[in-house]
Amino acid sequence: MKGAWAVFLALLATFEPVQPQEYALVVVNDDQDAMSAAGFQRSVRRFCVELRSVTEVEDNEEWASCKEPVTIYQSWNSMGLSCVVWPAATFLAAQLPNIVTFKDVILELGAGTGFTGIATAQSVPGLHAILTDRELAVPCLEANHAANGNSSRVHVAVLDWQQPLPSLPVTPTYIVAADVVYEEALFEPLIATLSALSRKYQDVTVLLAAQQRYPKRLRRFVRLARQQFEVTLVATEETTHCKLYSLKLTSVDM
Repeated sequence: MKGAWAVFLALLATFEPVQPQEYALVVVNDDQDAMSAAGFQRSVRRFCVELRSVTEVEDNEEWASCKEPVTIYQSWNSMGLSCVVWPAATFLAAQLPNIVTFKDVILELGAGTGFTGIATAQSVPGLHAILTDRELAVPCLEANHAANGNSSRVHVAVLDWQQPLPSLPVTPTYIVAADVVYEEALFEPLIATLSALSRKYQDVTVLLAAQQRYPKRLRRFVRLARQQFEVTLVATEETTHCKLYSLKLTSVDM
């Protein structure tokens, strides 16, 4: 663990601190959100993934008894919103074991810390996860991949929504993403990327988890997505105001 932490610090040293405009505007509405905001400041967070649930753990004794522990290094000050575990990520990680199987491959877009993919690969033996983000965020993904055992079933790759699709190490059956629907300027590039991936991998299903931080923006995204996808609300979580949507391309004609 100490070795992984040293690697993470070394990676952070190669980056300039992000500018304020690169942060997401986090609106704290209640005590639950305030607790989440406080978690952003911690450099190490520990989660226990058990029985299709995700719990953040601070007690050492409880941590020692966890069967599926996930350690995440994050750096809000150095890398901004891309290297933080957001509530929608833990919500999605709890939902996925109810949906995917050991035969599946999940492609995570905007993976950030990699928490969702790493946690799902641990809780669903045999499943493969491809963690992707912009090149700037890849060091955070690599550090957390290393911190959780460098599993051969977890892959890290660059996938920028505004660039051509890269070659992937394995073929995905699900495309997943958590808390990527907040910046309206990225709605069209995200939908275009989802459409391109859905046409390339025609049996793929998209699962997007979003926290209702900006309800109007979320509704606008859903309206835009419905121009190309059948959008279905799959699950909700009242305590964190998170929703899970399934998107299936209405036509896969090339």
